[in-house]
Amino acid sequence: EGLEVAEDMEIKSESDLIRVRISGSVYFDICREIRRASPSICTSLGCPLCSSIALALTRSIGKPITIEKIEQSEDGETIETYYRIMEEE
Repeated sequence: EGLEVAEDMEIKSESDLIRVRISGSVYFDICREIRRASPSICTSLGCPLCSSIALALTRSIGKPITIEKIEQSEDGETIETYYRIMEEE
């Protein structure tokens, strides 16, 4: 809030999986272009928005996070990203 990065953001956590749903982001065009140019980069590193969220989650949880899956709605207005909390060995 206050950064105006997205209109709405929802975070849900279940066990070691975190789902982040973002609507109305100013980064959707960048995400779409990265997905189109290199789907493997999108699913492994994510766009600047998804990777920034992964970094914030890692810092707040204190455990490594990986991007499990990224889905973008047909109209491009919603991104749903699934992050997996990794157990440290």
